Amino acid sequence: MVGSNDKYLMAKPLQYERRIIMGWTIGGIVCMLYAAGVGYAAYKKSPGLIKLIKMKMSKKMTDKGAITTAWVAVGVVFVFGIVCFILA
Repeated sequence: MVGSNDKYLMAKPLQYERRIIMGWTIGGIVCMLYAAGVGYAAYKKSPGLIKLIKMKMSKKMTDKGAITTAWVAVGVVFVFGIVCFILA
């Protein structure tokens, strides 16, 4: 038994595949851009970034620890963006 919705899905299977591929591609690009932005702020040792990380993680964290945390986050998000881009 084929419903009206099934006909539409069977008629255009590539269209849905393209949407999924574009989603992974855009997600990968956005992750890499985010990592670049946070990486730039960490490189410049932005006081706002340091304050935000200290507020979210621990009040006792040093500035060097906050910058290290930012660099680790940049690495993880950038690698995730590359993986998303490759999977697309």
